[in-house]
Amino acid sequence: MEKQLIPPVLIETPRLVLRHFYQGDAQGVFEFNQHPEMLKYIPGDPILSSVAEAAQIIENVWLNEYRQYGYARYAVILKGEINPIGFAGFKFEPEFGFPDLGYRIAPPFWGKGLISEAVDALLVYGKTTLELNKIVAIAAVDNAASNRILQKFNFKQTNTLVEHGMPHYFYEKLL
Repeated sequence: MEKQLIPPVLIETPRLVLRHFYQGDAQGVFEFNQHPEMLKYIPGDPILSSVAEAAQIIENVWLNEYRQYGYARYAVILKGEINPIGFAGFKFEPEFGFPDLGYRIAPPFWGKGLISEAVDALLVYGKTTLELNKIVAIAAVDNAASNRILQKFNFKQTNTLVEHGMPHYFYEKLL
């Protein structure tokens, strides 16, 4: 079996590193996707049933998007650790014509400001490294924490839409 190298760090914050996912993250991706409460506002994303399913998402979604767009969701890892605790980053959404900012971390890490820390760094990275000029974000109306994060970083709510039967706010931000 070929040994895979851990991808280099793309973004570093005081407590986190963000980097591309790779197949060595399959166990960590499986683990952080085992929390039903994390998927409460994302009814289209089921709990993963196996590490092999996590490996398929890494290959068919994230690695494919890195190749196609040059960016995707990134692994969010606590400094000094190896396994991802979630993801944060951009996903090109053809129906909107702009990258969507998205994030998700396992519940044991909620309420610690980690996603705000990641978003702050991602906005700089998106503007300076990826040269993005506009991004969008979607948050379930009832997801107060996610909406607070987007409002904190001056995303402008421009619409309401329904995804998987659940109302969501649609946000836009110029970088």
